Amino acid sequence: MKSLVLGLLLFSASFAHAECAQLEAQVIAHVGKILAENDTTCTVTLDFSAPHSMLNSHYACPLDVDDISMGVTLPKNNGACPAQPGSVLSGILYKAFNGSDTNVYLE
Repeated sequence: MKSLVLGLLLFSASFAHAECAQLEAQVIAHVGKILAENDTTCTVTLDFSAPHSMLNSHYACPLDVDDISMGVTLPKNNGACPAQPGSVLSGILYKAFNGSDTNVYLE
């Protein structure tokens, strides 16, 4: 009986993940450094070693810490990157589940 319940839980979790259009996580972290910039976006690293930092992945469509290892892409405001090293970044991170866009964005 226990194995039947466990099997159903695993099956439903894998089915839910297959229905995801994007992976998501709630984040509070300090900006480590600015990796790259272009005319409209900048990409920053996140530093989770600071106190009160967290990454809370979505239950059904989880964005993992490995997904953000290459940085988070932010839109520029008036030509400037809105996050500077040492500032706190908070919000919802998301990444397309399928497709060629592998960037992680902040909502």
